[in-house]
Amino acid sequence: MGEYDIFKLIGLMALFIIFLCVCLYANLPTKWTLGSKEMDYAFIRDCELLSLKEPEMKKLLPANVLWENQRVLVMVVRRPGCLLCRREAKTLSFLKHTLDKAQVKLIAVVHEKFDVDQFRTYFAGEIYFDKERRFFGPKERWMPNWHSLLRVDTFYHLLRAKRAGIEGNSLGEARLLGGVYLLGKGDDGILFRHYERSYGDMVNIYKLMGVVMNLAMP
Repeated sequence: MGEYDIFKLIGLMALFIIFLCVCLYANLPTKWTLGSKEMDYAFIRDCELLSLKEPEMKKLLPANVLWENQRVLVMVVRRPGCLLCRREAKTLSFLKHTLDKAQVKLIAVVHEKFDVDQFRTYFAGEIYFDKERRFFGPKERWMPNWHSLLRVDTFYHLLRAKRAGIEGNSLGEARLLGGVYLLGKGDDGILFRHYERSYGDMVNIYKLMGVVMNLAMP
């Protein structure tokens, strides 16, 4: 083996080690790599939302009106065209009958309007547009596309969504992570919260419904 071949081999090994380190970094818990900050109820209470049920009205609605007289379960959607988001929307929609009995209203909040009409076919609740992205804060968590593509759980979630027959597209902004929040009636605040940690990271349905059913008990 010549001197050039040795340097070439060392270079390839160095590149492999760098790639391995990047992959390990990408698969660390995102609360370490992207950071996180607890959602502040006051931060979303005073924001204004636009109903996409009747967008022609162009009338902004104070968010706290939605939970003034009943509890509200909010799905904060990363991207309406994403099949992973649609899978979670479909899963939450299966619970709508139970949520209705527990007097919990189901809604979704989006930060863009791309493909909302198709998203409706998977979601059984009302959809609102959050221009200020309050529901995605107070510290927005952005996951670069390269980061998500190197995560093992991304492919696991994609496989499950495909097997469930969910369809999606690549329209819109995918990097801004969402979540699920259960808001109490009036100013009871946030009763349950789930921060999307990676693409397709769904809320734990059993924990969520445990909280809902406990609240529904007399």
